[in-house]
Amino acid sequence: DDDDDDDDDDDEYNEDDDDTDDEEEIVMPCPDYCRCSAQYAASTTARCSKLVDKQVFGLAVAHLRIENAGEIQLGPHALRARDLQQLESITIVHTRISVIDRTAFDGIPYLFAINLSRNGIIDIHPDTFQNNTQLSLLTISGHPFWRNWTVAKDYFLDAQSVTELDFSWNSMPDLPPSAFKKMPNLTYLNLKQNRLGKIEKKIFEPLDSLLELDLSGNMLDDLPRDIFKGKGLQTLRISENAFTTLATINASKLTFLHASSNKIQTIGKDDLAGVPSLDKLVVSFNAIKKIHSHAFAHLDQLTYLDISDNRLTSINEHHLKNNPRLQILLMSDNPSLRSLPVFKMNGLKYDTYSIYRLEAANCGLEHIKPETFNTMPALTSLNLAKNKLTGLPNGLFEPLSSLRELDLSENDITTVPTGMLRGASTLNKLNLAGNPLVALQVTPFLQSPGLSRLDVSKCQLRRIWSEARQPLKSIRFLSVRGNQLERITVEELKAMPKLSGLDTSMNPLVCDNEFVEAIQWLSSHGVTPMETLKYISNIKNGEYAEAEGVTEWSDLAKTVCSDEFDGPPSRLPKKASVLKPVDNIFSDDTDDEENSELSKQDLEADIAKLNTLDHGQKIDELTEDAWNELDKTEEYREWYVPEESHVWYDGVFWPVLIFGFGTVAILLIVLQFARFLANRRGRGPVIRPPLLLRQGLIDNKNCGLVYKPLQEEIPTPHKPKRGSFYSSSTFHYDKIVPESV
Repeated sequence: DDDDDDDDDDDEYNEDDDDTDDEEEIVMPCPDYCRCSAQYAASTTARCSKLVDKQVFGLAVAHLRIENAGEIQLGPHALRARDLQQLESITIVHTRISVIDRTAFDGIPYLFAINLSRNGIIDIHPDTFQNNTQLSLLTISGHPFWRNWTVAKDYFLDAQSVTELDFSWNSMPDLPPSAFKKMPNLTYLNLKQNRLGKIEKKIFEPLDSLLELDLSGNMLDDLPRDIFKGKGLQTLRISENAFTTLATINASKLTFLHASSNKIQTIGKDDLAGVPSLDKLVVSFNAIKKIHSHAFAHLDQLTYLDISDNRLTSINEHHLKNNPRLQILLMSDNPSLRSLPVFKMNGLKYDTYSIYRLEAANCGLEHIKPETFNTMPALTSLNLAKNKLTGLPNGLFEPLSSLRELDLSENDITTVPTGMLRGASTLNKLNLAGNPLVALQVTPFLQSPGLSRLDVSKCQLRRIWSEARQPLKSIRFLSVRGNQLERITVEELKAMPKLSGLDTSMNPLVCDNEFVEAIQWLSSHGVTPMETLKYISNIKNGEYAEAEGVTEWSDLAKTVCSDEFDGPPSRLPKKASVLKPVDNIFSDDTDDEENSELSKQDLEADIAKLNTLDHGQKIDELTEDAWNELDKTEEYREWYVPEESHVWYDGVFWPVLIFGFGTVAILLIVLQFARFLANRRGRGPVIRPPLLLRQGLIDNKNCGLVYKPLQEEIPTPHKPKRGSFYSSSTFHYDKIVPESV
């Protein structure tokens, strides 16, 4: 059977997922407004946008899903009348059901799951599912206008076979004491997000198989003390209520208690005595100010404890003395805590905890004792972010042979001394973001040979490394985002030979030779502009720091050097303005790159100052010299788009070409007009070639020209025929220099 369509959480339904699955399914014949598909013929799934009379599905349909179908009615024998006798599951969501007849689901012997969510139902007959003896999963959720119970209805539903009931988000104000007396096989009951203000003492008495109960999001401030007496309840969720104490909860087999977002202010010595089998306890987001030193003494099975987001002022070494199996301890966001105890065990053979994750962020911690974590050799993740730590004691990490992640972000650490990381040989990720660090040395990090990720973003660094005598070979990812870096040198980068990711965004970088060389080094070594690392302190919220859209080093180069590599300015026309002569406008120190970088404004001002010198005769020479110097510089780099710089003759070429063609056209017109006049006189004009091109008139004697009588014909060797363009070309005369006579 395909149970995907029977999922209690109908929000997970996605038509795109269905389409993907259908690619491997067989398309079957289906009634109007429906689409049928199956992996094999005996288990067809029908998805319909409407349910109307005279629809016939056939015996092959095993799963029916009706979604966004407007308004429908489930009259007498509504499913059997449509040949749905073999139906195993039906889901009707986001569809108004105006009528549900008592017999609507009768005659469907194999019906296993029903999901009626967000249908606008205000009431349902308690015997509607009485004849569905195979029904196991029932969801009736998302009906905010459900009617209150009446005296005539002393039970909720007669559904003997149902094992899981989801009756959440229905705004039910109360339940009668015998609400579940005809649902004895319930193992899971979800009553969250109703308006229940009271739970009757005997309401769960018939539910001997109940394992999980969700009462979250109601208006409860207490539970009857013996309401779970003799029951095998294992999971209880009572978050988002108004409980002020946990002392009334008595469930000897309870392993998970979720009581966050209530109004609990204290946890007394015996408040948890009624739940000795607890494995997980969550009391976050309350207003807890004090926890008795022995409140957890009876919970020797405890592995998960969340006391974060409260108002705790102290935690001492006795609180967890009897919890050797504790693996996860979350105590962040208790800003008045100020200090951590030296965690100790109570007389066990090895005197160590099993804790592998500890979070104490935003607890107002000012200092930590060197032996604080000596009993936690299994610790792999330690979060001390958002405190007031100015440093850590030497040797703090020596007992932590398994530590891999350390978050010290947003503290008051100004330096990383040489011994701070001593013993952290297995450390893989270190977050120092948001500390007032001015300089970093490589030496302290050499004590963590496995360190591959380092985040020093949002500090006050002016250089990546102030000292790098030895290479830090383990670093692969480094974030220096949001610092005060003006320079990045190749020497600093060479200190990290295995670097594969570097985030340098949001720094006031200066475009100079060192920057260009660093960019080239990063590109040639395959280093990528890495986005800022995910903060360890924000793992539970899944938050990431904002990142800029720099995906290539060329993008960063364009951003940093945009003001310095705009290309040469366009040539300016001569101006008639009169200015005082200025000497030594162009110095001889143009070999210096900074002096040779002339902006458009500087060049325009210099040319304007030269306009009155030598009546303009020297302007072109000086301007040409300036342009030649610009041509010699290395301002233009391969990462700039060529279109941004235009050569000076871009706007001159076409006018010159047009003028040349126009001149030739005028000459041809004059020539034709001359021929026309000559023909009118009765003879054609005598068109002689240019004097210098006539045969026999040129002699190379003495490398000059010798003129001879016109009537003499001096034989000359046969020369190849040249085109008329060569004879008439203006370039022909430029090659001949007449000899002075």
